[in-house]
Amino acid sequence: MKEVFSGETVSGSVKLSWSQEIIDTTSLPDGVREFYDGKTYYYLNVQNQGKTSEAEVEKWKKQWDEFFGAPDASYVYEKKCELYKTFSGPGFKGELYRQNNAPGKFQQTMLLLPEKGSAPYPTVIMPFYVPARIIGFDPESGEEVFMEGRTPDTWNRGAKLAQEGFAVLTCTSYYRTYIQNDMPEGFDRWACAANELLKDNPRWSGCGKLVYDNKLLVDFAFEDERLDSSRVGVMGHSLGGKIAFYLGCLDSRLKAAVPSDWGMGWHQTNWEDIWYWGSQVRKMEELNMEHAQLLALTKIPMLIIAGHYDNDAVNAFYDRAALVRGDRENLVLDNHKSGHRIPEESMKKAVDFLRKYMDVKE
Repeated sequence: MKEVFSGETVSGSVKLSWSQEIIDTTSLPDGVREFYDGKTYYYLNVQNQGKTSEAEVEKWKKQWDEFFGAPDASYVYEKKCELYKTFSGPGFKGELYRQNNAPGKFQQTMLLLPEKGSAPYPTVIMPFYVPARIIGFDPESGEEVFMEGRTPDTWNRGAKLAQEGFAVLTCTSYYRTYIQNDMPEGFDRWACAANELLKDNPRWSGCGKLVYDNKLLVDFAFEDERLDSSRVGVMGHSLGGKIAFYLGCLDSRLKAAVPSDWGMGWHQTNWEDIWYWGSQVRKMEELNMEHAQLLALTKIPMLIIAGHYDNDAVNAFYDRAALVRGDRENLVLDNHKSGHRIPEESMKKAVDFLRKYMDVKE
């Protein structure tokens, strides 16, 4: 007996529904793929029956908007971004800002300006936990970043993009900004901040807040004359990959998106944690919601990098994404299968992809 999703063709797309049955996996029908994400067997009909109907796309948009939610009406503050420190790194100059992102609260926003090229610079939004972890050192103290026994080069993807001629924008995630405490890094600190956020804003979500804060970075890119607002993209890994995917699908100002190993399926990573979707995940599953649907809302060029959490199961999800979008144009999958970290070869593919679709010359 296997717990499965079974595929049913509806209105030119595939409707997913829960079922329990014995499946003879030795003779699956043409166009049906089986994969296992560590919890559930999925059987998807991935044959392209045509583009998704406008009515279905509109339904999906409404559903996703409702789950992302919105802050409370009292969530009003002055939009302000104040420079407080400059620093330098290999191949770039850096600036730190206090950017208001909630009533009485601010996020640390970091801008990297490349030494290569000239303004206005093509700009990549790079969401992650804290700014230090995309450049390999703390911009406040200058100390190298070591985490989980890994060397600083594990975390210097932002520095690498700056060295390639891109300006880079990132900010501190809300687990450090929504409430102030001395809790150590970890999930307890995330949960504490998320509980407070949702108590104050019961019609919002953790994912909604993450997208909201990073949209402020897109605003920054459109307001700073040194940055080229016609060439703004997003790239993120892990937590940052989640945000990069959502931001790429939801913010029409962006020209390209590169989400890396972020967990495209509901059971491939910790979507049920309160700082993301919490218990809402089960409701989203019951409504047959899936991340592939968001790609029907946009034609943004997207490179999906898979490696660990996005394991071989991502192949069927990619097929689903291509199906609901209506074609595979500008939708690329790179499954390096080498673990959670982005290998150099995949990083090069990401840089080349961003160059191509953001119209950046070497």
